[in-house]
Amino acid sequence: MTYYIVQRVGYEYNDEVNSRGESEGGTPEKVFQSKEAAIAHCDVLNAKELSGLNLMEYGYSTDKVCRNFEKLSEILVEFGQDAPSEDNYKLILPKLTVEQYKKIKPYILVSLYEVVKCDGE
Repeated sequence: MTYYIVQRVGYEYNDEVNSRGESEGGTPEKVFQSKEAAIAHCDVLNAKELSGLNLMEYGYSTDKVCRNFEKLSEILVEFGQDAPSEDNYKLILPKLTVEQYKKIKPYILVSLYEVVKCDGE
């Protein structure tokens, strides 16, 4: 049987930024039999935990935290936020609904929760 585990990603702080731990592991939060249910739960957790977070605490430059800074900036402006600048080391996300998180999800590289597929009995 296949299970899907939602886990909190393990980050380590190095006096400058948070980075994924060398073990690449995390802390299991909840187990699902449905991949869709696991992803939905993961999205809820990420929306909650990323709200108000400065993504630049997770990378030295925007290309370390964003797939597409320009597109992410456009979406954040749509959400009513001032356009972020690549030069000020702040890329603070607003309070996010799950739908808003889903809209920015393709453009950010930081995620505090992830779904891991496991096969077992």
